[in-house]
Amino acid sequence: MEESRLKRIEDKLDDMSKALTELIRLDERMVTLFRRMDLYDQRQERISDRIAALERSGNQAAVLPNLVERVSALETVNHRRSPFFDLAKAAGFAMAGAAATIFAKFMFGG
Repeated sequence: MEESRLKRIEDKLDDMSKALTELIRLDERMVTLFRRMDLYDQRQERISDRIAALERSGNQAAVLPNLVERVSALETVNHRRSPFFDLAKAAGFAMAGAAATIFAKFMFGG
């Protein structure tokens, strides 16, 4: 009788040991997940700060004039080469205008 009682106690201790091991593994996973979530929060905060800084600096308004300057620079390079370059220049202006319109609608909600 004493031996069967000791066997039951040993079995219960083994079960408790397994349960404790699983709890420790679960805790380690949770710690890993919380660290990962903290990293995501930090990254999101940095991105939000960068977006806010861009909005404050008004950088969006500088994109369109910069694009126009680049296209006009292409015009001076391609000037008087051939009809193909004239067509390419016109298509380039059309595409640049379309891209600028899409960009402005996206950025400024217009």
